[in-house]
Amino acid sequence: MPDRAGTALAVATAFALAAVWAPYTAAASSAAAAAAPCEGTATETRGFSSVDLDGPEIAWTESTKYDTARTAVTKSWNALGRVKIMADTATTVNDLEWRDYSKADHRAAYWERHGNAGATDYIYLNASKLDPPAVESDTSGRLNVLGHELGHALGLCHKSRDVASILWAAPRSTLWVTEPTDVDIANYRKLWG
Repeated sequence: MPDRAGTALAVATAFALAAVWAPYTAAASSAAAAAAPCEGTATETRGFSSVDLDGPEIAWTESTKYDTARTAVTKSWNALGRVKIMADTATTVNDLEWRDYSKADHRAAYWERHGNAGATDYIYLNASKLDPPAVESDTSGRLNVLGHELGHALGLCHKSRDVASILWAAPRSTLWVTEPTDVDIANYRKLWG
């Protein structure tokens, strides 16, 4: 016979999560999602990205221990069609480098813009947040973190938690957004066409 207290707790938890997540899944499934404004004073511009505008492309170098997640999020962003994200080759200029680090700070990862023509930007991935037992260490958490940072490299800014976005400044607990939502796609299209 099932444990009634455990069953009741599981049902209550499911309803609570559904109530918290409902506005975001509804927005994400909307076919006519509009681009969302940036939080604060940030703006979305092509010039504040890692994109080589001649391509447009982001050619990246360096392997990371999170290559599986990187491959998945690259595929999600590449599916949007305008900016090509790919490994650096002998005939491309390195636009972005992935680097692993481990530090007990508050960040799971961050994008660092260098801003000069021909300069390399960086996405730093923090093993102290992306490896077990950290909350971001599961597949969904890693997809959220790497997809979020790649969104910044594409020139996208943080979004309000009132819309469904992989670009939330901080996700809602472990309710990870693992790929660009319709709002993210609308912002991407507004920026890149």
